[in-house]
Amino acid sequence: MSTPLHPPAAPEAGDAADRELAARVQSGDAAAFEALFRRYFDRLAAFAEGYVRAPEAAEDLTVDVFVRIWERRAEWNLRGTPRSYLYTAVRNEALAWLRRRRMVERAHAESVRDGRPPAMGAAPESSDAGVEARELAEAADHAILQLPERSREAFVLLRKHGLSYAEIAETMGISVKTVEVHLGRAFKFLRAQLAAFLAVLLATVLH
Repeated sequence: MSTPLHPPAAPEAGDAADRELAARVQSGDAAAFEALFRRYFDRLAAFAEGYVRAPEAAEDLTVDVFVRIWERRAEWNLRGTPRSYLYTAVRNEALAWLRRRRMVERAHAESVRDGRPPAMGAAPESSDAGVEARELAEAADHAILQLPERSREAFVLLRKHGLSYAEIAETMGISVKTVEVHLGRAFKFLRAQLAAFLAVLLATVLH
């Protein structure tokens, strides 16, 4: 019998509350809209930043998603969870932002490199353990960036944003089985990459 890719997940405790908020938003409840905004804005903006690599643009496009929800609240038709809807909407907006930026770059014949350093600042190297922990974290981040795009996207939605397999499938527009394939590849690749890093680190320490 094959080992499951992940342990069975408990039902999301917030789903019912989210659905209630969404229903209230549809009826024009501004307080419910604010509550939904406060609950998800930060994590959605962080998710968008993973695509656009520009914090202000990520926040702006996330705001745009919420504004459109409020403006079209009476037509808001949820087929999945509010959370998966929000992640799907922000993902689509981020991809559209990237397409628009590429068009501008081509029009102006510019070669603009987006992104920023993965670390916001260098912490003092207070101990060997701290240095090793930072190096391991950097190795993990580097390994994630090396994943194929779709596998990386599924992995980030699972590990960093806590979406279920079904929600990842809805967000990415693929089947749950395909999500499992992408995540299986991601886990296998990351295990191999980090095992190699740890082997080198251990050999250095024991030398």
